[in-house]
Amino acid sequence: MGCNVEQRRFRREGQGSVEYALAIIAFLAVAIALGVLWHFVSEGSFAQDAAEALTHRIPWGVSDVILF
Repeated sequence: MGCNVEQRRFRREGQGSVEYALAIIAFLAVAIALGVLWHFVSEGSFAQDAAEALTHRIPWGVSDVILF
C-alpha cells in the first residue's frame, strides 16, 4: 500500500512539471510571435503589403470604391 501512495505522489509531481513546461513553451511562442510582428511592422512595409494583398483579392472596381 505504501508503494501505491508513492506512485500517486510521483504522478502528481510529474503532472506539475509537464504543465510548467507547457506554460513556458506557450509563453515563449507568444513572445517570439510578438517579436516577429514588431520587427515586421517596424520595417514600415506592413501597411503597403496589406494594401497590396487587399487590392489583388478584390476586383478593381470594388477596391476603388472601398479605398476611395
